[in-house]
Amino acid sequence: MRICHIITRSDSVGGAQVHTRDLALELVDSGFDVCILVGGNGPYIQELAHLRLKVTRIPHLVRSIRPVYDFLAFLEIRRALASIGPDLVAAHTSKAGWLGRVAAWSLGLPCVYNPHGWAFAGDTSPWKRWLYLALERLASLFSSIIIAVSESDRDLCLQYRLAPPERIVTVRNGVNDRPGWQEKTVCSFPPRLVMVSRLEKPKNHALLLQSAETLKDLQWQLELAGDGPLRGEVEGWVQRLDLGSIVSLLGERRDIEEILKGAWGFVLISDSEGLPLSILEAMRAGLPVIASDVGGVREAVEEGVNGFLIPRGDKCLLSTRLRQLIQDPVLRDRMGQESRRKFLREFTLSRMVEETLAVYYEAITRWARARGRAMADARNP
Repeated sequence: MRICHIITRSDSVGGAQVHTRDLALELVDSGFDVCILVGGNGPYIQELAHLRLKVTRIPHLVRSIRPVYDFLAFLEIRRALASIGPDLVAAHTSKAGWLGRVAAWSLGLPCVYNPHGWAFAGDTSPWKRWLYLALERLASLFSSIIIAVSESDRDLCLQYRLAPPERIVTVRNGVNDRPGWQEKTVCSFPPRLVMVSRLEKPKNHALLLQSAETLKDLQWQLELAGDGPLRGEVEGWVQRLDLGSIVSLLGERRDIEEILKGAWGFVLISDSEGLPLSILEAMRAGLPVIASDVGGVREAVEEGVNGFLIPRGDKCLLSTRLRQLIQDPVLRDRMGQESRRKFLREFTLSRMVEETLAVYYEAITRWARARGRAMADARNP
C-alpha cells in the first residue's frame, strides 16, 4: 500500500509532527510505501530527510488562514498527490486536513483525517470558532473516516455534528518503548519537576509560574523544555516573580528521554489539548503527572492514581498538588509505577499503529464500495 501523509507545519516539532514521523517510520519498517507532504521549510523537513523518509515540501501551506496562499497550497498538494498516486491520503492537523481532503476528493482518492485536537475547541474568539466549525463541517464531506486521538475529541465531533458516528473512530496516541527508557537515573536533590512543550498557546506557562511563586519556601527545581514564540514572555514571568533560582528554561532539546529519567515528576499546564504525547512520554518514564484537565488528558491521567488533574485556570489547586508531589516521596513512587503500568497497557506505539492500519484498510474498503455503487448506478440509470 502506498500512503501519503500531509501535515501543515515544519517550523516546529510538536505532538502532531512526532505522531506523523513515528507512524511513518513504523509503516515503512512494515513494508509500506510512505511519503509525507509538509508545509514550509523548517527543521522538521530536515529531520524527516535524515530518517530517510520521502518528503515533499508544500511551499504555500501555512497555519494561518491566507486565501491566496491556501489556494496555491491546494494546487501544490493536488499536483503532488497526482504525481505520487497513493492508495490512501492521511491528512493531519486543521489546515492540511482541509486542503488535503479536498485535493484527495478531487482526484478520487480515499482520505483519512486526524485533526490532533479541534481548532474550535481552543481559546478562540466567537467568529473564529464559527469559521473553524463551518470549515470542518464542509471538509468532513470529503473524508472517508476521521480519527480522533481521544474519546473527548470524538465526543466533540459528534456534539457539533461534524460527521456521523460511523465515520469517526478513536485511536489514542502512542509512543515508542525501548528497553532502558523506563530505567530511571538516580534522582538528585532537590526534587526536580519537568514540563516539556512548545512555548506558545495553548500551553499556559504563566499559570504554572504563578503557582511556583507560592512554593518558594520549598527546595525544588522546575525545568521548562521547549522553545517558541512566547519565550520572551516566559522569561519575563520568571524575572518578575523572582523565580531564577527555581526555574530553568532548557530551550529546544533532543534528549528528552534523559531529562525525564532524572526527574521526580512531570507537569503540563494547558488551556486545551488533544491527547498530549509529552504526557505519554512521562508515563513511559514512570513519572507521576500533574496536568490540566482539558481535552483527552483524563484518559491518560487518572486523578489520584498516576497523577493529578487540575481544572483549567485553577492556580490554588495547582499549587497544592505541586507541593504535595514535591513533599511526598512515597506518593511520587506509587504514582510513577502506575503511570508506567498504564502506559504499557494502553499507550504503546505498536498498539496505535495496529489500530491506525485497521482504519486505513477500512477507509479504502468503504471508498471502493462507494465507487463500485457509483459505477453501477452509472451503468443502470
